[in-house]
Amino acid sequence: MLIGIALLLASCSTTSMVQKRITKNPELFAQLSQDHQLLVQQGRISEGMNKNAVFLAWGPADTIQQGSKDGKSTETWIYDDGYDYGRSRVGVGFGYGTFGGGGGGYGYGVNVPIFSDPYDRGYPTAVVVFTGNRVTEWQSTAR
Repeated sequence: MLIGIALLLASCSTTSMVQKRITKNPELFAQLSQDHQLLVQQGRISEGMNKNAVFLAWGPADTIQQGSKDGKSTETWIYDDGYDYGRSRVGVGFGYGTFGGGGGGYGYGVNVPIFSDPYDRGYPTAVVVFTGNRVTEWQSTAR
């Protein structure tokens, strides 16, 4: 039951972000084919889509890399998980705990990070490769 609710909320969150991008960029959405409009509304992409369609469906990339394949210029959009793992962390925290007579115990604590390594980011969750202005390949974890 809780898993179903979590999936529904995640789906609503994705849909609402897509809808916000469509609402803010109606001219971009109107230029898409009906097939691509439907995919965008579902937060999905496919080969042949242009950069505007991918932006509307998935949002801005976290990293953009330029490259070349078979003598043609490529652009790769990388989406990461948005989490800063930060190898070097300094934090301030406090906690409370107790141990029972039987050796069991429980405790509560809070840690507030003050610093994290800005060069240690999350892992890629999606990669989209454009040749020209069209998607030629893409990979993604479940979105």
